[in-house]
Amino acid sequence: MRVRTIITNILNEIVFRQIADARHDCSPYMLIHFWTICRILQGIPPQLGYPKEKLPDVIADQVKEFVQALQGPPKVVNTGATAGLLDLLKTFLQISPRDLQDTIRIGCLCTARALTSKLGPDNATVLSTWLNYYRYRDKEGLDRQQFLGRYGRALEEIEQQYAPNHEYAIDILCNYAVAAHYLCHDNDLARKLAFDLWERTQSACEEPAWTVKTKGMAEAAKLIALLGCVNHENKRKNAKDMKKIRQKAGCKGKAGRKKWRQTLIPPPLPQDAAKAVAHLDEAARKLADRGDWDSQFTAAFLYDCLANLTREFCRENSEGHRGEGSKIRSNIVLFHELIKEPPTAVSA
Repeated sequence: MRVRTIITNILNEIVFRQIADARHDCSPYMLIHFWTICRILQGIPPQLGYPKEKLPDVIADQVKEFVQALQGPPKVVNTGATAGLLDLLKTFLQISPRDLQDTIRIGCLCTARALTSKLGPDNATVLSTWLNYYRYRDKEGLDRQQFLGRYGRALEEIEQQYAPNHEYAIDILCNYAVAAHYLCHDNDLARKLAFDLWERTQSACEEPAWTVKTKGMAEAAKLIALLGCVNHENKRKNAKDMKKIRQKAGCKGKAGRKKWRQTLIPPPLPQDAAKAVAHLDEAARKLADRGDWDSQFTAAFLYDCLANLTREFCRENSEGHRGEGSKIRSNIVLFHELIKEPPTAVSA
C-alpha cells in the first residue's frame, strides 16, 4: 500500500505536472507520445498488485489524471492550432474503463496509419510508431524483413544527413536494434546493431544530463547481455507463442517434454556469460553514480536484469546485483517522501 501511494503521488505531483506544457504542442507527433504514455500507465497498476477486477477502473483513473493534466485549467478556452487535440482529449475522457484498452490500441493504430500516409513508410517517426504498435499491441500483419529493411534505410539516410553519432542517428539505431531483437528475433542483426550502438554511446555518462545517448548506452548493454546469455529463441517469445510451441511439440506428456528439451541449446559457459554481462555491469554502475531520476530508475532496472542473467552462473553476484537495485529504489522512495521533487543532473 505504501508503494502504491508513493507511485501515485509521483505520477500526480511530478510527472503529470511536468508534462502539462505539452498541451501547447500542436505537432502530430504529440499523438505518438500520448499513446505511449497511455500504454505505460496501463502497465503500472498490475505491477503494484491491484486485484484483477479493479484494474480497469484504476487504469482509467490514472489515464484520466494524465489527460486532465494535458487539458489544463477547465476555465481556459482553448482555441487555435491546439484546439483539435484538446477536443480529442475531452472525448477521450468519456470512454468507459472497460473500453479504454481497445480505444488506446485502435488510436495507436490509426495514428500509425495516418502518419504513414503523410510521411511515408521509411520515415523514422513512422517506424517508431509502428514499432510500438507491433511490439505491444498486435504483431499480425508484420512483415519482419520489410520492416527491418525500412529501418536500415532510415538509419542510412539520417547518418548521411547528420552524422553517425548525432542523436537522431543514435535514436534510430537504438529502435532498430530493439526491433531486430524483441520484435523480429533476428539475433545476428540485433547483436551487430547492439555492439555498434555501444561503441557510439559508451561515453554517454560523461555528459552532465540524461540524453538519447545515455538511453542508447543502457539499451545496448542490455541487448548485448541478453544475446550472450539467453541463447534459445523460445525464451524470447511471449506466453501466447510459447503455448503454441508446447502444443506443437506435444509437451503434455513426459515423452513430449523430453522431445522438446532436445531442441534446446545448452546455456553459455560461465566465462562466456561473464563477458556478455560486462557492459551491463558497467552501464549499471555508471548510471547509479549519477543523480538524476532517469539514470537512477534505469540503473535499478539494469541491476535487476543483471541479477536475473547471472543467477544461473554466479548466485552470489546475482544476489548482490539485486540488492543494488533494491537499494536504489529505496533511496528514490525516501527522497520523494522527504522533498517530493525529482533530482536532476547538475549541468557542467
